[in-house]
This record gives sequence, structure tokens and C-alpha cells, in this order.
Amino acid sequence: MREQIGLHLGVHLKFFRRNRLLIAIAAVFLAITGLSLVGALLYSSSTSRFESIRNVSEALNSFVRILVPAMGLFLVSSHLRNRNLKMVFTKPATPELWVFSGLLAAILVGLALHLLVWLVSIGLSLAWGVPVQSGFLFVALDSFFRSVILLGYLSFLTVVLHPVVAVLLVLVFNEGAFYGLVFMMETAVRATGGNPFLPVLREVFRFVYMIIPITAPLSERSREVAMSLRADVGDWKTLLMRAGYTLVVLAFFYLLATLGLRRRNLS
Repeated sequence: MREQIGLHLGVHLKFFRRNRLLIAIAAVFLAITGLSLVGALLYSSSTSRFESIRNVSEALNSFVRILVPAMGLFLVSSHLRNRNLKMVFTKPATPELWVFSGLLAAILVGLALHLLVWLVSIGLSLAWGVPVQSGFLFVALDSFFRSVILLGYLSFLTVVLHPVVAVLLVLVFNEGAFYGLVFMMETAVRATGGNPFLPVLREVFRFVYMIIPITAPLSERSREVAMSLRADVGDWKTLLMRAGYTLVVLAFFYLLATLGLRRRNLS
């Protein structure tokens, strides 16, 4: 089993390394970030440089947070489009093994990139004489967990839907949108009173809201840490709870993705 996982993991990592679209996106974003650093060098005060480091850290983390689920989307959609999974799924290469190794490859790349962003933030702080803040690591790990949630969710959606539809569902029909719809229906029910369809519609929206994963759980405290870049013991406990939620969500969508692959016509 370990040998098979290692073999698939190496193939997936090679796929990511050779994907020209991923490379092009990364190159453009890094070029833009580099230009922002050049602008930051023009400032001499420690306050402005601290803000520049925080902005660069947030920009890089946001980019990696998008890149990680994109890797899952490209991996699944490419193999489904080329119709080569039927040849891949031969014993002992099962759908469960393929999906597990694919998610693991994207997670390892995402973790490495988020830690690299943390090291870049530390390096800039030391180079510019700005006090190193513990919040840089917190923000990087927080962003990593959010990217893993999106990775599992988007990978599953790509198995059962067209990639464009999957992306639209993640971007438009997210937990925030359905929370707003539930609130809007609740207001409408109280305002109209006698309409029999609004309560039904409200419950439908409420059900969808409950099953859609929260991409940024416990986000209130995370936003405060992202602004101050100071994390205390309570913040790290919150991050640990987010890690547990991420693991549960990832396992859930892993099972759904493997079930979807087994029921899908791959020929």
C-alpha cells in the first residue's frame, strides 16, 4: 500500500510540475508581488514596512489558498477529460488510492508553499529591522487549512460536475450566500405572514446552508490576528479546532469523490 501511494504521489507531483497553466498563473502572481516589494523599499519608516510585509504575506497566502484547490480541479478534470482513468483504475490502483494520493500531493504542495510564505515574511522582517510577529505563522497555517477545505470540496464537485460549474458553485453558492438567503427569507416570512411558499423556501435554503462546508470556520478571531499579527494561546487553540474541522470535511469529501468516481462512466 505504501509503495502504491508513493508511486501515485510521485506521478501527481510530476503532473503539477508540468502543468503549464499552473506555472503561468504562479509566474504572473509572483511578478506582481515582486513589483509591490519594490514599492515597499521606497519607504523608510518601520510602520510602513510592517504594513508592506503584512500585505505581501496576505497576498501570497491568498494566492496559495487559490492555487491548492485549483490543483485538485486540474488533476481531476484533466484525467476525466482525457479518459485515461479507466486504465489507471486497475488493481491495486483503486479510485480510493488515486483520490487519496491526489489530495495528499496537493496538500503537501500547499503546506510547503504556505510555510515558504511564512519564511518570506520572517526574512523580510529581519532584513528591514521589523519585529518578527508570531501571527505570521498563525496566518499561514490558517490559510493552509482554508485551502485544504476548498481542495476537498472543489475536487468532489469536479468529479460530479463540469469544472466551470464546480467553480461557479464554490464562488457563488457558498455558505455566505445561503446564509444571506436564509436571513432574507426569514425577513420575508415575518413581513408577509400568510405566504405558504416562503417558509418552505427558507427551510430549503437552511438545509443547503447546513450541508455546505464553511471555508473559513471561526474566522472572527482569525481576522483579528491577521490585522495585528499577534497570536496568543487562545488563538492557537482556535486554530487547532479549525484543523479538526478541516480533517473531518476533507475525509467527507474524499469519500464522496471516490464514490462519484466509482459510479461515473469513465470509458
